[in-house]
Amino acid sequence: MRRVILAGIYMYLGIPFMIFCIGWCRWYIGIPAAAVVAVSCVLSVKEYKDSSCGVEHLSESCVWQRGQLLRIVAVVLAVLLWAGLSGVGGYVWQNPDHPVRNGMYQLLTQQGWPCMKQDRGIVYYIGYWLPAAAVGKLFGMHAGWAVQYLWAVAGILLMYGQICVVRRKLSVWPLVLLICFSGPDALGMLFAGSDTLEVFGTQHIEWWQPDYQFSSMTTQLFWVFNQAVPVWLLSALLFLGEKPRNMVFSASLVMLTSTLPFIGIVPFLAYFMVTRCEWGSGRGVRYGSCWQSVGTTGEACRMFWEAVYQRWSVQCICLVMMPLEKVYRYCRLRAGSFLF
Repeated sequence: MRRVILAGIYMYLGIPFMIFCIGWCRWYIGIPAAAVVAVSCVLSVKEYKDSSCGVEHLSESCVWQRGQLLRIVAVVLAVLLWAGLSGVGGYVWQNPDHPVRNGMYQLLTQQGWPCMKQDRGIVYYIGYWLPAAAVGKLFGMHAGWAVQYLWAVAGILLMYGQICVVRRKLSVWPLVLLICFSGPDALGMLFAGSDTLEVFGTQHIEWWQPDYQFSSMTTQLFWVFNQAVPVWLLSALLFLGEKPRNMVFSASLVMLTSTLPFIGIVPFLAYFMVTRCEWGSGRGVRYGSCWQSVGTTGEACRMFWEAVYQRWSVQCICLVMMPLEKVYRYCRLRAGSFLF
C-alpha cells in the first residue's frame, strides 16, 4: 500500500513535467528528458524497499474491513465536495482569481505548444494545467475541465493516503483538520493591532500583512489550487519521511507547478537532506549522489539552455537577478503559507 501511494505521488508530480518535456522541447530533447523523469520516478519508489512503517497492517487488517471501506467512501465524497466547492473545474461559483486560471487553461488548450506570441513564450507556472490541457486538446474543452477537477481530487487523496500510511491507520480526523483548521493569520491580525471582531467579520484575515500570509488549506485550495496541491504532496513526502536520495528529484518536479512555494521549501529541503543522512556510517555521501538526483539536475540544465536558446522563457533569468531581500520575503511567505 505504501509503495502504491508513493508511486501515485511521484507520477502525479512527474506527469506534468513529462508533458512539458514532450510538448515544449524538440523531440530529441523532450523524449529523453521525459524518459529520465519516468525512470527516476520508478527508482525513487524502489528506495522504499522495507515495510518498517507497518503498511502491511494497514493494508491487510484495516483497509478492506467493511467499517474502513465506509470511511474511505466518506473521505472520497468529502474530498469531491471540498474540491468542487473550491471552483476548480468551473462547476460552481469561482472567486476573482479564477478567471486568470481559466484563461491559462484555455490558452494551453486552444493554442499550439509551445505557446508563443511573436518571439516570446508564455512565462508562468503552467504545470498543473498541462494534463487537463492535453486531454482538452484530444477530447474537447469540457473533458479538460473535468480532468482539471479530478486532478485536484487525486492530489488531495494522495496526500491523505500518505498521512494514513505514516500513521499506520485510516482516520477521518486528519482530513477534517485539513479542511477546517485555519492558518495562524488570526494571530497575526490580533498581534498587528486589528480589531478582535474583524477575525469573525467579512474581511480576509490573511490580508493582515501585505508581504506574506499564513493561509489555511481551504484558502489555498480556493484561491491558488494550481500551486497548492502539488506542493502539499511534496510537503507530505518531505515532512513524513522522504528518503534523502529522492529529495532533489521530488523537489525539482514542483518547479513547474509551484514555482514560488519551491523557493520557500528549499531551506527545509536542505535541512532534511542533512539531518536524515547517516553520517556516522559513511552513508551520507552516497545518499546525496544517486541517479535520479544527478539525472534530474542534468536534465533541468539542458531544458533551461533549450528554453533560453529558443527565447521561449528568457524572463526566467530575472529570478537569478532577484534581490536577496525579495528572496527572503518569498521564503518567509511560501514556507509559512504552504507548509504549516
